[in-house]
Amino acid sequence: FLRGHSIMPLITPDNDDTVTVTGTIDETQCLITATIITPRVDRQGDITEPAGCQLAMFATNPVVLLNHARQHPLPIGSGADASGRLMVDVTKSVVTATTRFAQSDQIAMQAFRLCADGVLKGWSAGFNPLKGGATELGRHPLSGNPCYRFTNYELFEYSLTPTPANPDALTVAVQKSMVGGETMH
Repeated sequence: FLRGHSIMPLITPDNDDTVTVTGTIDETQCLITATIITPRVDRQGDITEPAGCQLAMFATNPVVLLNHARQHPLPIGSGADASGRLMVDVTKSVVTATTRFAQSDQIAMQAFRLCADGVLKGWSAGFNPLKGGATELGRHPLSGNPCYRFTNYELFEYSLTPTPANPDALTVAVQKSMVGGETMH
């Protein structure tokens, strides 16, 4: 059972809380911070609870893919820093991740530049539900496919994607780093 979900900011009708996440695009180290999971309903009609995200499997091989490796089979980056420290933060309301793009890969660097330029912004999480971690909510009104609430699942990758299932699954970078003494805009 494999799910790839694009995620959006937390805004629910019966909840006044809005998740605000700030991050940076670090041009010198090729780092970008993004929201990858929130509990808002996605286009498939699924809800993924951030607090249920288990990182043990991901921590052993923290790959970041381009569009779930549909066109480019190699990772474009890592969810860990150069020392191997995982750069994924799980809270009750949001999962954020900082991606270290592979500077040795031309496609990864193209993807980074498109993110830094504000052209490519979508993200999607790939995970497997753990036992008892998926509850069917009903059927999607248009597709007729089952919709699920995921409360316990194992992240195995996340992807930069041009057309996320939810158009709000975006890079949360709000400021670029200093390069050569000037703030980049």
